[in-house]
Amino acid sequence: MEITIFYAIAVGCLLTTLFLIRIAPSFLNLLGILSFLITKHLTYPYLWGRYRLIAPCTRADALLYLAYAVTNVFLVAFKTPSTTMARDRAGTLSVINMSFLFLAHHLGFLANAMGVSLMACKRIHRAVGWMTGILLGLHIIMAMITDRKSWILREKPNLFVLISKEVIPLKGSVIIAAILLSSFPFIRRFLYEPFLRLHQALATACIYSIWRHLPSGALLPRLNGVFPPRPYSRASIRCDRVQQTPIQSKEATPLKVRIALTRPLHIQAGQYISLWIPAASLFSWAQTHPFMVTSWSPEKQDVLELFVQPRRGLTETIHHRTALDGYTSLTAFVGGPYGVSKSVDHYECVLAIATDFGIAGVISYLKKLLYGYNTCTSHVRRVHFVWEIQTLDIAVAAQPLLNSLLSDDILDDGYILEMSFFVASNQMIEHGKPFGQHRRATVFNGKPRYDEIISEEASGRNIKRLPNTHEDRGEVLVMVSASHEVRDRLRELVRKHLEQRVRLHETEFQPS
Repeated sequence: MEITIFYAIAVGCLLTTLFLIRIAPSFLNLLGILSFLITKHLTYPYLWGRYRLIAPCTRADALLYLAYAVTNVFLVAFKTPSTTMARDRAGTLSVINMSFLFLAHHLGFLANAMGVSLMACKRIHRAVGWMTGILLGLHIIMAMITDRKSWILREKPNLFVLISKEVIPLKGSVIIAAILLSSFPFIRRFLYEPFLRLHQALATACIYSIWRHLPSGALLPRLNGVFPPRPYSRASIRCDRVQQTPIQSKEATPLKVRIALTRPLHIQAGQYISLWIPAASLFSWAQTHPFMVTSWSPEKQDVLELFVQPRRGLTETIHHRTALDGYTSLTAFVGGPYGVSKSVDHYECVLAIATDFGIAGVISYLKKLLYGYNTCTSHVRRVHFVWEIQTLDIAVAAQPLLNSLLSDDILDDGYILEMSFFVASNQMIEHGKPFGQHRRATVFNGKPRYDEIISEEASGRNIKRLPNTHEDRGEVLVMVSASHEVRDRLRELVRKHLEQRVRLHETEFQPS
């Protein structure tokens, strides 16, 4: 090739690059408009709502699920001259999809590696699991069609077919069916600890069944590689039990946990850790549990703080151990941090909404926002924390956390933080009464009117601006860690205010 050709190519590339740089702002504006339309018409609205056995699904989720299903159906049916070939393809695709399910033993680690939230990773895990089961079922049905004789159990040689090596896929299908059926929400909710152990045992049995079924010379070898988990560091934890009132249930009595680390960790706002406490109970050595970190610092932390709701399993065991002295000390191992931290520095106003123990999901963000305002490293000018609680007992238990926030909000007496507590129970509370000594938190009776609160924050009237000057309003972030009903309601309300640059973010932790 002539050297002049290289010169012409270089000049052409330079001119093309300059042209693309010149028109890039137009494409950015187009992408902004496209992003707004996708958010308003696909990401926020539900295609179907929340039901007892079925999780809600947005239009965007439905389109992604449909594209995923169509892709797999196309790969099974494309240029398949025989049923045998389609059968083999369905089986191979089932194993390929299943390999994603075994990439890591901890979904938090996998979510970190993919750069997505834990909830998104769970949705992907669930979709891939169902697709694996469907493809495996299709593989077995076509195998029965193509080899009918070996499936006729009336013939004496086939009476013991169910325990032979040739029908290992049938055993695998039974195992996967058991995994799918046991994964329904009502089973997980009431049998969470047994469900985890059963899920892991069935997954191990499924790997063995497929390993036995695959021929030794197959394209997919008899190996199952997994990413190694993030190493666990040793730590000492102290669990303090908050004084329980006579009308307070165990689930409403929080545990305050302090974890002294042997190796400092940098925990970003909204991230969580995984705790392994082998000495807590007889079977706790086989359990790891995720917990939101409520402490935050721009530097690495030597001590982590948790605000824990006692439920069943490990937290119930710890709750019982604190019954005698009011506290207990244990040796634990800490994994993480996990989770995607939302960037909040470019928002002018942040409305944080929580219900009951959902405060654990937003408290670290509130600390980061106040730090950014005090150090002039963020654009935030107003923070409003709305907390819907059943009784004031949980607010009293969380008072040290709340006081630390108010103590940080001291720059030039600006007081950008406002707290509003809404008590849903029938406690005799004076409406609009200040809570605590700072007198910057207010208690109200009943449920909050979220439509009025979001409209008020979107208007920007609560932000002090320079007189006689034109100042563009910044973006508003609605951050939520709340019940299903509240999140569904907020999704619809935020969608109506997208034109006012209001956005919604659901934290990694959502109270059930």
